[in-house]
Amino acid sequence: MKKFFIISALCCLTACSSSSSKAEDDPVDQPKNVYYNPVINYSLPDPSVIKGEDGYFYLYATENIRNLPIHRSKNLVDWEYVGTAFTNDTRPDFEPKGGLWAPDINKIGDKYVLYYSMSVWGGEWTCGIGCATADKPEGPFKDHGKMFRSNEINVQNSIDPFYIEEGGQKYLFWGSFRGIYAIELSDDGLSLKEGATPQKVAGTAYEGTYIHKKEVILSGETSIGYTGFCNVDGMTVLAYGFPYKEAPKTYIRKLTLAPAVEAFQLLRKGDSISVTWEVSERNAADFSECVQRTWEYCYDTNRPKPVDTPYTVDRMKEVMSNFFVESYVSNTPTHYYSGVELETATCANTDVAEVGFVGRTLLNAFNALEYGKQQNRQDLVDNANHIFDTYLQNGFSPAGFFNEVVHYNRGFKETRHSIRRQSEGVYAILNYLNYEKQQKRKHPEWEKRIRGMLDSFLKLQNEDGSFPRKFKDDFSIVDASGGSTPSATLPLVMASKYFKDKRYLASAKRTVDYLEKELISKADYFSSTLDANCEDKEASLYAATAAYYLALVTKGEERAHYAGLAKKAAYFACRGIILGMFLLPKVRCWEISA
Repeated sequence: MKKFFIISALCCLTACSSSSSKAEDDPVDQPKNVYYNPVINYSLPDPSVIKGEDGYFYLYATENIRNLPIHRSKNLVDWEYVGTAFTNDTRPDFEPKGGLWAPDINKIGDKYVLYYSMSVWGGEWTCGIGCATADKPEGPFKDHGKMFRSNEINVQNSIDPFYIEEGGQKYLFWGSFRGIYAIELSDDGLSLKEGATPQKVAGTAYEGTYIHKKEVILSGETSIGYTGFCNVDGMTVLAYGFPYKEAPKTYIRKLTLAPAVEAFQLLRKGDSISVTWEVSERNAADFSECVQRTWEYCYDTNRPKPVDTPYTVDRMKEVMSNFFVESYVSNTPTHYYSGVELETATCANTDVAEVGFVGRTLLNAFNALEYGKQQNRQDLVDNANHIFDTYLQNGFSPAGFFNEVVHYNRGFKETRHSIRRQSEGVYAILNYLNYEKQQKRKHPEWEKRIRGMLDSFLKLQNEDGSFPRKFKDDFSIVDASGGSTPSATLPLVMASKYFKDKRYLASAKRTVDYLEKELISKADYFSSTLDANCEDKEASLYAATAAYYLALVTKGEERAHYAGLAKKAAYFACRGIILGMFLLPKVRCWEISA
């Protein structure tokens, strides 16, 4: 048994200044430097920023704007489009039909050096990293070609470069979910140092490397100061409590670390501050239970109230249903909603049809069908039915799995299957079939397809109950790790009810046996995303849902057991919200071994 102290602090500023204080000193009455996100309201993924000698900050991003867009700003808030790093004539070409991704801009000597990735989706052994130089941050950039490709340096998925200097030597870090690697560069930074070999510095849970000199993740502590969000007149506002310190490092995203943060409360002359401390000592079996106790304590103490808003549920559904209209693509073998790589500036459709994950074409089709019927929107109903019909005819691999990702204009079809996308596709179709069944409509061809996929699931399942994360049509395993296992539980439970097949329920129970042993009982982990096989808040949220589904279809002690697992996993999923960002970040837990 472990013991936790739940410590909360209530900070009260008391105005004790003399009558000579000026009203204009009050930052509440006269707010300054207010801005609203997003500062650029269209898609600029993977940005890299540098300050030029002209005083402007220059931003470079993945080319959702062709040839790699450049923007600049004096204040990091108001941005203007400058142009592109390349033209169609000067554009790198070592990866045919490849996109320019995740640039990294640096000043090396008197040159601006732009490192970039070039890849097509799924081209993890042909992608690579190149570099270009310019005299000015706005370009024009001269391409120096590729530095290396994955199949040349023997590092799969060689994208996402990051340059750093240390001790007079230059290094390049790179990698995405296949390991993070580093290698020494030549003196000018434009090629690999002769004789240098790549060194692996991190595992397969990371992408988008960003490093600050002489800083690494180690265990540390955080003071009772806090950072989080609060409601101010119906707006979400970032709030700080002081003294605030987060050390040794601030976690931004993926493998990106920022320096330690320390700040102090502003107190004007004559002001005072009072701090009230409350220490609550509890016993908890693990960190998940600590989070549960913290949540309950915060809720019971502060009694949060719903935020009044002029936006009703019906109005928001109406607005969001525009997606089903504007993103619909009907000139391809499978009709789909264009969600992946969508440019927010224009909402122009893209060529990517995706089942599950970001695209969720089939689940969106079910949502559009159901909503369209409710609102008498025949256009939504017709488009949704076209998607289901075309996927039934053209949306499957030779072995009967969903074609998960298809890039129609680029002529690319993903041949590796993921248990997550396949499961999310089956989940969507089972919702569709059940809805249609309630309307007295049957779809025997779809039922046959789904049963075939579910039977293939049973062949893929391992003895320990897990599912391999990635596999191919011939059932050969690409990635045997089990982090995506809970995504399969939901459709298996649903199928056991829809088809009245006990095999699927037995398979679902085995998945949760695996989750209980490998994930839910280990409530002290931290990592990145479910699809990268990392057991974190996303994996625990999926695990909570998986156990909850089983609780719905079981009885007695078995139901209570699954409900308990769902509760435990759900509380751990909340830990990032409670202790990190949203609800009541003034509360912290310290673990003390008994």
